Amino acid sequence: MGSVLGVEQSGKATTMEPADFARMLAEEISLAKQPELRVLPPLPEVAVTEIFLPVDSHIPRDYVTDDHLRLEVYFQLANADNEDDLQELTERIGKLWGTPMPLKMVQFINLIEMKIYGKSLGISKIVADKPHILMDWDVAARTLQFLTSFLVDERDRDRFSIDSENGQITLRGMGLLAGDAQVAKLRSWLQIFDRCNREMREAESRTASSPFPGAGGQSS
Repeated sequence: MGSVLGVEQSGKATTMEPADFARMLAEEISLAKQPELRVLPPLPEVAVTEIFLPVDSHIPRDYVTDDHLRLEVYFQLANADNEDDLQELTERIGKLWGTPMPLKMVQFINLIEMKIYGKSLGISKIVADKPHILMDWDVAARTLQFLTSFLVDERDRDRFSIDSENGQITLRGMGLLAGDAQVAKLRSWLQIFDRCNREMREAESRTASSPFPGAGGQSS
């Protein structure tokens, strides 16, 4: 089985669930193994990520029947700051109104999760524009190349086309997929990118704070 850090992947990684694959990043990413991380430009910062995809996502009236409570659920979900908060809210909603949740509700939560990842990565907008999906993401080409190297399917990596001058990424052909498929793919990709970015920055921070030259996980 190939290393998760390699561009060429093989074996079980190709069928691994996104969450399991993301957890492997924490084990693999370190400045000792990846010295090129030291020179990767940081990601941009944005206040919010807007998402416009052709998917039916809302809280159905027959799931949360009380109008006041439904608006409160909308408000709390929309203001979730991180994955942990969103997970806690999702579990609480399931306990109060039952599981499995309606697909439209699940998709609404998926979009909120994507917005959390998008803000962390510095993506200001994701919009379907057939036959493609466009992302307003002023990311450096080298950083994007590194992040997309974690996608196990070469066909997925090949979808990314960068326009550095305009700060835009084109996901070629993604707009031809059904809305639910667009959400599923983008959500898994953004989750992997977010995990990778966090581990990368934490590794940088550990190295910067070390009082010993050359420290960063290497042992003698």
